[in-house]
Amino acid sequence: MYRASVILLILLTIIGAVVLPAESDITVNSNLETNSIQVESGVEEIIIPIDPLSIKSNLQSSEQPVSVEYDVTNERTDESVVKEYDYNITDGEVSANHALRISSFDSGDYPVNSGTNLLVEIKASHPELGTSVTTEELSVIRDVGSILYSVDNPNPTTLTDYQVKVSVNHKGGMGSNFENIDFKQNGESLPFWIEEYTSGQSATIWVKTNELNANSRTELELIYGDSVSGTNSGSQVFGFYDGFNDGTIGSEWTDQSGADLVEENGELKISVGNLHTSNRVVGQPGTKVEAKAEFQSGTVVSGDNSGLMIGDPNHQGGNSGSHANVLNIIDDSSTISTWAGDGSSASYNICSGQPVTSLETDTPTILGISDPPSSDEVRLYIDNQKEQTCFGELTGAGTNTFVIGLGHFALSGESDATDTHYDWVRTRKQAESPVTVSRK
Repeated sequence: MYRASVILLILLTIIGAVVLPAESDITVNSNLETNSIQVESGVEEIIIPIDPLSIKSNLQSSEQPVSVEYDVTNERTDESVVKEYDYNITDGEVSANHALRISSFDSGDYPVNSGTNLLVEIKASHPELGTSVTTEELSVIRDVGSILYSVDNPNPTTLTDYQVKVSVNHKGGMGSNFENIDFKQNGESLPFWIEEYTSGQSATIWVKTNELNANSRTELELIYGDSVSGTNSGSQVFGFYDGFNDGTIGSEWTDQSGADLVEENGELKISVGNLHTSNRVVGQPGTKVEAKAEFQSGTVVSGDNSGLMIGDPNHQGGNSGSHANVLNIIDDSSTISTWAGDGSSASYNICSGQPVTSLETDTPTILGISDPPSSDEVRLYIDNQKEQTCFGELTGAGTNTFVIGLGHFALSGESDATDTHYDWVRTRKQAESPVTVSRK
């Protein structure tokens, strides 16, 4: 009997050693680093940070790796992506810190401030430890979007601090008045200025770029979203700028009107005389000067010549002082004309009363003047379209840097002027060939 008991005990011991499993298994840490992911800047993949997997076992090491399968299902599209990784066991632990990149995310399907849920199933298995499965649900929100533009510089010279015009169609997340936007070049934010916009629809925006290489294409990125706030500033974009928004005539201007101008409700209103910049702010050639003006009906009288001027601050009627100047002004009761002299004589020897366009009162009009970098000509613009070209160089008076004048063209006096309201005035760089912007 004793012999039989001993044999039975030995058999049970052997069977137990073979059949009974060791008290070891594998568990997956289900606490991912976050349960909410924000997708930015138009990227087309979701990046899920993974916490370390944990092993609960007496197994300190193994030649066999832990095999982990990540099965990620996008609940919005019902698409599933499987990623597989092997991890080594060292000192009873598995090192698995990394980012799980799911590239099936299509940014076009997810406007800013919209999202989806992801169901993440994590299955870890090991030949000695068995298998463990856990699941985690993540929310994915696209809070920042982006639009890419191509800026083409066809000129043989590199352009620095160059202002480009961008037409933007509204997208959700920009803010109804385009207040939640920013522009970037090579990751660096750029100042911009919103010239005009239609709420919730479209905007015309000027951006000051860093550098546009000669005969090259540069990428410009528009970032938008509730958390985005860029620098909307005309004074930071343009060489000279005044939007007439502070209600006072600042020291940057010299008033030649007596008391017959006022700045109110975001406009400069002139009825007598003029004002001109206190400093010479227009370097020619290569600078374009523009002002948004509205000539008031019922006040247009022949001789009350109002508009936009560049030239010497002592310029007089008939250019009797022989000053270099260009005038884009009302010439009579129905025409906007140009007068220009190079300062070599008491005359307008470049342009003498050349019509630019017919006059429209009570209509905002952008008046423009430029002397291109290498062309022997002066160009006059209406609403950004070239309307007149006069051949000659602004070489007189020993300078090619001028003041800007608004109101009556004779900058040295206080003659009557057609009542004119100015919304803004600015200078910007102008290359010989136009720089264009298009959406990629």
